[in-house]
Parts: sequence; C-alpha cells; structure tokens
Amino acid sequence: MLRAEQIQFIRTIVTHFKINGILELHQLAQPPFTEINDNGIFGLFDDEDQDRIIRIVEDANDNAVG
Repeated sequence: MLRAEQIQFIRTIVTHFKINGILELHQLAQPPFTEINDNGIFGLFDDEDQDRIIRIVEDANDNAVG
C-alpha cells in the first residue's frame, strides 16, 4: 500500500506527462519531484518500486515518441 507522499509523487508524474508528454528519468530527482522528498524518487520508494516506476516511465516515453 502506498503512503500519501508516494501517491502525491505518482500524481506529479501523471501531471508532468499530461503537460509535457514525456519525462526524462533524471527529472525524478529534481523539482517538482523533490518538493515531496529532497531525494525525489530515491527518498520515497525502495529499489524494487523505483525500478518499477522507471520501467513505467520508460514505456510511457516510448509510447509518446513512437
């Protein structure tokens, strides 16, 4: 089960995609993602969940470009 700040982080990803169409992976550790936690994705999720989120972002980026 996700904590409130993790849900907020995921919502920030979705909003970013809506506005920009793609999300560069390095941005997950930069503002606005660091507004929730100073370390962005790395401060909110364990390694397994980070990998899962990164795969989803990569897939979404591939779909947006391809």
